[in-house]
Amino acid sequence: MLYTLKGGYVYTNKQIVKTNVIVNDGKIIEISDNVLGNVIDVTGLYVAPSFIDPHVHMREPGFCESETIKTGSLAAARGGYTKVFLMPNTNPVISSIEAYQNLLEIIKKDSIIECFPLVSITKDEQGVELVDFEKFDAVGFSDDGKPVSNSYLVYQAMLKLKSLNKPMLCHCEDLDLVHKGTFNNSVKQENSLALPNLDISETTNVARDLVIAAKTGCQYHVCHLATKESLDLIRFYKSIGCNCTCEATPHHIVLNDEMIEITPDFKMNPPIRGKKDQDALIMGIINGDVDMISTDHAPHSIEKKNKEINSSAYGIVGLETSFPLLYTKLVRSGLIKVEKLFDLMSYNVAETFNLDNHEICVGNHLSAVVLDLDCEFTIDKNSFKSKSNNTPFDGWKCYGKVLKTICKGEIVYEA
Repeated sequence: MLYTLKGGYVYTNKQIVKTNVIVNDGKIIEISDNVLGNVIDVTGLYVAPSFIDPHVHMREPGFCESETIKTGSLAAARGGYTKVFLMPNTNPVISSIEAYQNLLEIIKKDSIIECFPLVSITKDEQGVELVDFEKFDAVGFSDDGKPVSNSYLVYQAMLKLKSLNKPMLCHCEDLDLVHKGTFNNSVKQENSLALPNLDISETTNVARDLVIAAKTGCQYHVCHLATKESLDLIRFYKSIGCNCTCEATPHHIVLNDEMIEITPDFKMNPPIRGKKDQDALIMGIINGDVDMISTDHAPHSIEKKNKEINSSAYGIVGLETSFPLLYTKLVRSGLIKVEKLFDLMSYNVAETFNLDNHEICVGNHLSAVVLDLDCEFTIDKNSFKSKSNNTPFDGWKCYGKVLKTICKGEIVYEA
């Protein structure tokens, strides 16, 4: 099919240009003022490379009451995403070639976007025996949710992954320091039944991993970083040549522990930290210390979420609210330009994890998001495409509405 996206403000070659994008059989054949084929009028709208999320839980196989590949991909498309990394903590855990290939088959059958399954670092995420890394063509490896406590095993894993030129993506917690804690230790937590989760539980684990990553040369990525001290460490290790990167989530950027309630909808891991941590993440985005945005999309059924505070499930859905929350918080307020947000949500992820052909340029498949940056709307959890709607942002007013999402030339979402 030959068509033209006409009249948009297109983010191409690291700049925003008012131009047309001509697409044939899914590929961009021209970026100019010409018009060929069918016309899709995007006058006054912004056209950016579609978003890439390096940290998503779609729950299938094993927990389909909360999400499936089908519903998760619909949610991703509605949020402007066409590439997502799937965390391996399913049932079974994605640690065998059989489980990996089975998941690829489900993705091929049910997903409307590109999904990249991560494989666990240790077999069944038990922290005892390493997976046979060389058997997988995965984009990376992670024991997300169950950090490997054995430091020598981490060292062995990083040595092997360095030899294979594959990244390790780590959920960083010292579980002894967490000690069953659920919310950031704060005044609100102290006045509730929630158990305290110390901020140093993240930083000590980040510190250990960075020391090993620097020694081995392994590409090391910190998932959903949430504390100032962890970011300080990342900055230092980058300065001495360590191959390390980090991501931050929208909820840790727009919230701090003074803004939350001690309820299941605000319960996530890592927990929302203090104002100093939020300020550090925002400054890290401004100065480039934070490399990318992930949602840590973590859907849960009502039955799993609505329990006593220390027993309810961790996590919130994020794919459908990520861009408007960040655009409103960071761009509309003047903290960063929209081009930087596009890079944080797309270009930087592709560059870090070697995902080719994602920019809007001639020769690439068109994977793009069409945005109305002036549209104000209210987040309504009942409109989510996700199977779950566990979010603290229901009723929030935001700017920046996703109107269309295009994956390899095909429109997979329209508002």
